[in-house]
Amino acid sequence: MKSGYYKLIIMSILSFTFLFNIGVSFAFWASSVQGDSEVGTASVAIGSWGLVPPGYIGVSQNGENEYITLAEIGTTGYPLSGNYIMVSDIDLNNVPFTPIGGASGIFSGNFLGNGYLISNVSITISQTYIGLFARNSGVIAEVSINGLTINVSSIIDQFSGGIAGENTGSITKSYVNGSVTLSSIIDSALSIATHYSYAGGLVGTNSGIISNSHANVNVSSSISVAVQGGNKTSNAFAYAGGLVGINNVVDGITNTYSNGTVSASATASANGNSRGNATAYAGGLVGHNTVSGGVKYSFATGNVTYVTAGKTTNTWFVGGLNGLGDAVSSYRLITQSVTGASNTIGTTTTEANLKSQTFITTNLLWNTDIWIFDGINFPRLIDNSYL
Repeated sequence: MKSGYYKLIIMSILSFTFLFNIGVSFAFWASSVQGDSEVGTASVAIGSWGLVPPGYIGVSQNGENEYITLAEIGTTGYPLSGNYIMVSDIDLNNVPFTPIGGASGIFSGNFLGNGYLISNVSITISQTYIGLFARNSGVIAEVSINGLTINVSSIIDQFSGGIAGENTGSITKSYVNGSVTLSSIIDSALSIATHYSYAGGLVGTNSGIISNSHANVNVSSSISVAVQGGNKTSNAFAYAGGLVGINNVVDGITNTYSNGTVSASATASANGNSRGNATAYAGGLVGHNTVSGGVKYSFATGNVTYVTAGKTTNTWFVGGLNGLGDAVSSYRLITQSVTGASNTIGTTTTEANLKSQTFITTNLLWNTDIWIFDGINFPRLIDNSYL
């Protein structure tokens, strides 16, 4: 009995230690380290796992031996509440991929990228939540995606991001390169038809935590809503952000950046005496930050545009950093092109200043344990990989 008791204590300590080390290094359980993915001096360890952590399932290119493929997560025996870790690079070869969780499933487990790369991800399926993961309420860490293409046309509301359509959990130390393009065309018979399109380079809609992550994603969110007949109303809302379409939580986005182009387009049409109201939110980092203190220690460099075509009203919130909402200790480039800018949230600065450690740390007190400056590139996150 004592032997079993002591074993339980030891396993509990080991489990706690592993979880604690997730935020520090995945090398705790590794039998060896294969190398670093590096540009400049920012790097993240790539693990070569001889032993998958207890309670975890390895994910590989072909699911050989005891491992599984990405597509098997959420299927029988591999629940969305499970714990998974990548043990190799994965190339999806642009074969149409169904988001993990499908149309309605929520991933609530742990997924560790372990420094490996997921490449050539193509998503064209029409569903409400779209991304590598449809919806996340668990922990996603060190996920690197290169060559993402999300291109979806639909007749429903949509939430799309490179890693998750919706995040209520935690996404950290991750990045995406590629494009996200949403297009919804909705013809409604309702008296009041209100529809939405949310697109972000990393996440469509966020009510969780996103930290130490970045996106180089060209983001386009387009929605057209029409009503037929008299005395009706169409309302179209388009949200687009280089990192996140909409953020709804305090401290939801910290130590992040984005540098892709962003576009939001909303059309609201109606016949006769009916009304059409079009609203666009477009931000280099976040389309709409709905809470004070939701975005901190971040920057954006990508160009931002919008289009609204409402029969009755046209409203837009467009900014180099956020379309609408505040941002703490964050910057946007003075040379950034922002069409129809109505929001100057985020201190505007020059490219030279944004690349200067002295300027950034003196003025905004960014943490040099998280960010690195080399005077050539824009600030980079130390615990991220770069191509």
